[in-house]
Amino acid sequence: MKICRFSLKDSGEISKLIKETIKRTNYKDLTKEQLKAWLQHYTKKEVNKLIGKVDFFILKKDSKILGVIFFQKNFIKGLYVNANCLGKGYGKTLLEFAEMKISKLGYNKAILNSSKTAFNFYKKQNYKFIRMAYSKLFGVNFQEYRMEKKLSLK
Repeated sequence: MKICRFSLKDSGEISKLIKETIKRTNYKDLTKEQLKAWLQHYTKKEVNKLIGKVDFFILKKDSKILGVIFFQKNFIKGLYVNANCLGKGYGKTLLEFAEMKISKLGYNKAILNSSKTAFNFYKKQNYKFIRMAYSKLFGVNFQEYRMEKKLSLK
């Protein structure tokens, strides 16, 4: 397994992975409107727009993408693992990688907004709930859980 930077050639596969994960794992905690907006947010075109705006990494085994993580400064904006690979430690691996990168940037904490679905995963990774957070995608409101974790500077 290796973690490498996202490249444009991977955007179609990444879009598919993210949308499939949302459909298979997050659907139960979303309204139909939220699901549609979230899926629209991760089309290939929208994924390509992230280049240059965020640090974006992919976890690959052989040539298959198993998961992705992207962050801006010390804010983790997304973590998605192939729905067929949940529970194998890939999300934890990506999260620890991002935390190490964030720490090397000089930040002493990582921050994220968690979905209801992922909340317990982040708690297990020692993220603490701070407050509720609200966002909007394509005119649809989302309620999320603001969480943070103290990091040791590397």
